[in-house]
Amino acid sequence: MKIEQSVWKEDAGCLSPVPAGGLKRDAQLVFVFGTTAILEDIKRFQEIKELYPEAHIFGCSTAGEICGARVHDKITAYL
Repeated sequence: MKIEQSVWKEDAGCLSPVPAGGLKRDAQLVFVFGTTAILEDIKRFQEIKELYPEAHIFGCSTAGEICGARVHDKITAYL
């Protein structure tokens, strides 16, 4: 199994690490965690779908996001 984790930072308006989407068409499943406002933004969904066009995408709202050993607020983590 291969995994990849990226973070979309609202204040920077981009994914980190850049470039994200190294798995591309190989990705089968993408979990998206973030604030409700970010998850409702169709631009974020389209960005994820472009990075992982063959993957099933599941999302969940959170009160904080965990990436690595850090907890963030108002970001979206793509796992």
